[in-house]
Order: sequence, then C-alpha cells, then structure tokens
Amino acid sequence: MLRWLAGLFGNSPDKRKATQQPGETAGTASFLGRSPILNRKLAVIGYEFQARQAMDAGLLDKLIQEGETLFSGRRLTFVPLHPASLDLPQVARLPATGAVLRLSAPGQPVSPEQAETILMQAQQLRAQGYAFAVDATLAVGPLAALLPSARYLTLDVKGGDPVWLLEQQKRCAAAYPNAQLIARNIDSLEMLDACRKLGFHGFQGTYLTGQKDWAQPRVDGSRSVILELIGCLKQEDVDFKVLARIASQDVSLYYRLLRYANSAAFGLNKKYDSLEQAMVLLGRQGLHQWLTLMLFCSSQGGELDVALRETAFARARLVELLVQGKCSRAEGEQAFLVGLLSLVDALFQMPLEDVLQKLALPEPVLDALLHRSGKFGTYLSLAIACEKGYEGAVEELAKECGLSSDQVNAKHLAALNWALEFNDKLDELDREQP
Repeated sequence: MLRWLAGLFGNSPDKRKATQQPGETAGTASFLGRSPILNRKLAVIGYEFQARQAMDAGLLDKLIQEGETLFSGRRLTFVPLHPASLDLPQVARLPATGAVLRLSAPGQPVSPEQAETILMQAQQLRAQGYAFAVDATLAVGPLAALLPSARYLTLDVKGGDPVWLLEQQKRCAAAYPNAQLIARNIDSLEMLDACRKLGFHGFQGTYLTGQKDWAQPRVDGSRSVILELIGCLKQEDVDFKVLARIASQDVSLYYRLLRYANSAAFGLNKKYDSLEQAMVLLGRQGLHQWLTLMLFCSSQGGELDVALRETAFARARLVELLVQGKCSRAEGEQAFLVGLLSLVDALFQMPLEDVLQKLALPEPVLDALLHRSGKFGTYLSLAIACEKGYEGAVEELAKECGLSSDQVNAKHLAALNWALEFNDKLDELDREQP
C-alpha cells in the first residue's frame, strides 16, 4: 500500500500460507470471483462469490478456508448453491449472521421427493438464523414453498425490456411482499436506473465498472481542484505554499485534506495546523500519491462513487499483493496506483486516456493502464479477471505470475477485507466536523 498508510495497516506481507484443497490438482484449480450487490441507496450491502470450476462443496470449502473475516458484519456474503446442496456439512459451518444462501437450479430440475427433503433442510437452517435469497424461477415447481419465507428474491434482468421488468416486479411484490427483490446481471447504468425506478431493492451486475460509453464526463468542483494540484506537481520547482492556496479555492476540500492528514490513517504521526506543513512533509511523491487517492474520496461525487471507491481500493490492494515479494517497496506502491487508477475512467465517466493525460505518472504505471503491458500489466489483468470471475483467464494469468489458485484466492479476499476496513476509516473521518 502507499507508504503513508502503513501507520494504520502495517506493511507486512500476507503471511497466510497457500495450502492445496483436498483433492485439488492443477486441472481442478478453482478461483473465486466476486460481484457486489448494492441497495437502493447504492451502498454495497454484500458480495456474491463464485468458483465456476468448483462444485458447491468446493466453493464452500474455499470460503470457509479463506473467508473467515468476510463474515465480520461489514458486508453480507451471498453464497450461490443448488437447493440440493443444503445437506452439505459445510453449509452449517458458515456463520448464520453473515451468510446468505442464494438458491437457484438452472438446468437441474428437482424431483418432488428431493423437494420434500430440501424444504425440510431449509426450514431447519432458517431456524438456525440463516437467510435465503431464492431465484424467482423457483416460484414454479416443487420448490415454490421456499419463496414466501425468503429474505431476498433474485431475478435475472439481462435483456429485459421495461414492460417485462415492470410485470416481473409487480408479480414478485404482490406474491412475496416481505422479500426484497434483487435484480441480477445488470449490464448498464441505464438498466440500473430503470430497475431503481421500478422498485427493485438490490442491484447486481457489471454496471459499476463495465460501462465505457458515458453520456458526458463528470468532474465535480473538488476533483477539478485535485487535478489542478496534481498538474502543478509536474513542475520542476514545487511551491507548497501555492499548492495550499489552490486547495483553499474549495474550502470543504481544504479542511477535508487537513483532517485526513491529521488522522492515523495517513500515518504522519503529528498534528498540523496548516495544509502546507502536511504537504511539505509528504513531499512531491507522497503528495502525488495522496492526491490520486483523494480523487476517489470526493464528498461531491455521484451516487455510485462510494461503491466504486470500495472496488478501486480492493483492486489496488490486490495488484499490490500480487506483486508482493517480486519487486521493491517503491514498485509495490506503483502497483497500488495501477490498480487504483484503472477505474478512474468510470469515476470521471470519460475515456481513460483523457484522464491520464491530466496526471503525472511513471512509465510502468502508464504501460499497465493503457496497454496491460510492462512490469504490472499482467498483475492488473489478473486482478480484474478475479473480480469478474473469468476463471479461465485467471488460471492462465496466475500461472504466468507464478501463483497458485489458493495464493490468488487468499490475496483476493485479503485485498477485499483491507478495502472494507479502509473505506470504514474514511467514512469515520468524513463524519467528523472540520
């Protein structure tokens, strides 16, 4: 991570040893993918994890092995299962307070005899405190009795037109008024907006990072000032007094920067009365890194910015963890910036090349961001493939990086937990008054 964050999080490498799953071979290696689920306020309420080459038992094993801190109460963990998998012993090893069992049976029908057993198992798990998310397609068939007591209903909306979406939302709301309806496979901001307006409660899909054809750029006042500050750092002689004066153009940003600088999260170990003093101590490189991070911390951003920030922090930390032990500390900091800035196009809703022109970045960082090449390009590609659950690509890239599936999964979950913790720290700071 960036050096000045080490005061809060430490800078020790991931000490968990990768261990091979029972029965796992190179041919059956399985990698975790994740997908955020947002609520109506567009806050992340949880993540759904997948391991496509693994059967349900394999996914449960991996979550239990590596995901103990996922169930800390910060976010829900949605675990996709076939209903017949409820009898697996691993299910009862998941903590009831943090796990949501998402049931669907695509292409695998259940017989009436199986359904009777499944319904009994579901009733027992509910009595133990487990929550269920049930696919709306199960409303027709022998497992229909699962839906009335489900906390969440899930509906695949990919390719759905507004009329169909409205019909489905009304039908589910009327039949199951106590359940929250989650729209899955949302692939655009327009589809997200439609589902919100139609009354869906949760939203899952690639819309957060996948869209590239935005209507218009979005740069708020605070981010404009931050970009101006970063531009000034390109000059050979940096006058920190001038930088502090530029920051003061936005009073809320000025005090926000000063509040962050005086927090434990930024590790300066001293209280400062002026932003100029903090800038001098950080120096040109540290200030550049700090301001780059602050691009994702604007208080005037869009509704999706907090969720995007969480994803960006997790990706940045993952790229850094993936290169750990393979490069210097300074290069590790560059790896962090590579992951962070790979989402700056979604933040500004403009082409990545256009945003990067405004930033003073070293060549290895630019090579990775623009061409997926150079020292960090493969590691960035691996981090993105982990998020998307592109298991074939992850396996190939992991081999190229010299990493096993267990090592990648452990680093993936460690990065997510780090991002959640850091996001919470920033939220605490933002609640403080200047």
